Amino acid sequence: MVAKLFEQLRHDLKSAMLNHEDLRKDTIRLIIAAFKKIEADTGKDVDDDDCLNILLREKKTRQESVEQYRLGGREDLAQRELAEISIIDLYLPVPMSDADVEATVARVMAETEAVTAKDMGKVMAGLGALRGKADMKKVSALVRAKLS
Repeated sequence: MVAKLFEQLRHDLKSAMLNHEDLRKDTIRLIIAAFKKIEADTGKDVDDDDCLNILLREKKTRQESVEQYRLGGREDLAQRELAEISIIDLYLPVPMSDADVEATVARVMAETEAVTAKDMGKVMAGLGALRGKADMKKVSALVRAKLS
């Protein structure tokens, strides 16, 4: 079974080609190529979890590129990467607000009865559902702050 997100990307690629939207077309092609690489490497179709992981990885790669381009004084390339990030964001889940993240962290900490830094692994395991909806580095920092 092919993931819904993968089918949506293929449909949007056709639309971008018909509308001569080069940046959108190129970005979607790169994402689809990443999906196909995973399929070839694993020998199975991508599911929605795989799609989410691939999109998050592609976004992270572009964010790192933006930093490097800016350090190198190439704002034109940084702007292109930012435009690609905005296209990738269209396919990612809506990010949670900081208040929702804090409430979820507090709930999971209460459920796992976490009180010390040694319990951080249990808390982070319980927060797996936030992947793609919140920056996990910020979540980790929040958990660490609450446990210390």
